[in-house]
Amino acid sequence: MKIKIPYTDLELSLAGITASKKFEEKSEEELDAIQQKIEGSILLKNNVSKLQSIADHFGIPLEMLVNSPNYKTMTEQYESHLLLETKNIIQAEFDLTDVESWAILRLVLEGISGGDLSITH
Repeated sequence: MKIKIPYTDLELSLAGITASKKFEEKSEEELDAIQQKIEGSILLKNNVSKLQSIADHFGIPLEMLVNSPNYKTMTEQYESHLLLETKNIIQAEFDLTDVESWAILRLVLEGISGGDLSITH
């Protein structure tokens, strides 16, 4: 997975330390509610396929997406959109700065990608 983060590794590491303190202030119930909000924003709704979600995002029919020469680009743009939406939820719910929310998102993505995360700055 490739992701572009507008901060250096050092900035993200330092921000991760301050952000983690804000996470510790939340109760288990608050964390569960935030997790559900994030999952609701990025998971496929009503069992709609990923391809249909991408087509809906761009306002085009599914057939046009699948046959488009820009299929790969559109898929990458949609995934970037979901990541940004997730970052914004994390930022708002935990009252984080922009760099802190990117730091947390990076940690989450590193955890779920199994080490297959490529970050550009």
